[in-house]
Amino acid sequence: AAADPARALDASSRIEEPYPLAMALAEIAAVHQDIGDDERAAGLLGQALNVAMDLGHFESIKSGALAKIARKYARAGQYDMAFVITEAMIDDDAADKSWAKAGIAHYFARRGDFDSAFPVAHSIDRTQVRLTTLAEMLLAYVDADPAGGPSNRARLRGVLDSLEALPEPVD
Repeated sequence: AAADPARALDASSRIEEPYPLAMALAEIAAVHQDIGDDERAAGLLGQALNVAMDLGHFESIKSGALAKIARKYARAGQYDMAFVITEAMIDDDAADKSWAKAGIAHYFARRGDFDSAFPVAHSIDRTQVRLTTLAEMLLAYVDADPAGGPSNRARLRGVLDSLEALPEPVD
């Protein structure tokens, strides 16, 4: 059964804690995006962002919330906003920042914009997250041109070269 965004939004109005409220608003925004109501989705993402920014001294929770919201903005094709949020995140939480950048690269690649996805993937600080993102991009390249035409082979070579250049993960 399809999600009812109106009921979900009504239910979210009863959430008192800021982190679950921000996450609920971001998820409801995604549902609105899925049904083509981009204007409502943008408004809800803005509300989610405002709530997340008010998390104040809970920096690790705030960082995780901002990473999730940045990914939702990227999912909606609002890459500029996703980048603004990601760059505003504290550098101390490299995991969340890397995860947010991985989401941006993922959604660029899903839309076939590999020229934009590649530099974002390379900017990911966490080696394991970067490796996973590049591997996902490799699959996206194959999906983009299953016959393996010349442009696809060049893209694949670029991703494989990047994977080979990565340092060994440290446990």
